[in-house]
Amino acid sequence: MVASIGQGARRKGAAFQNQIRSYLALMGFDPMARGTGDAGDDIACRVLPWFSFELKNHARPALPAWMSQATAAAGRKIPVVIWKRYGVTKPERQWVTLELAEFARLCNLLARCVDPRDWEALAGPLEGLRLVGGGPHVVPSGELDAGVE
Repeated sequence: MVASIGQGARRKGAAFQNQIRSYLALMGFDPMARGTGDAGDDIACRVLPWFSFELKNHARPALPAWMSQATAAAGRKIPVVIWKRYGVTKPERQWVTLELAEFARLCNLLARCVDPRDWEALAGPLEGLRLVGGGPHVVPSGELDAGVE
């Protein structure tokens, strides 16, 4: 039996959600699937309770509609859309969209929490960082790729 377009889209979305959830777990963010966080979250993270993550895996971006959906689902949380880059399979290479005001708040918080002398450890791609014991730590490159494709 051939799957309908709706079933295929749901499978594609579920596979992307599982991939992102696995990556967030590897980074130490303790993600939960929909139904274990607030009602509108595709993924909720125990250590990031102020974010509402909406995940999208579509051939064509529709950011205004996705952000509207994420905002409606977020309630008082910060709406974040994690969306699949066409032709890119690694979860850490997918895109994240949020409003500039929320990005500025995060940058302000980071600027207050990270000593500028430590910035060199954080200045490269974020693929080598994960949350461990309440703060970012560099992960050995071999450990980062373990279990995530």
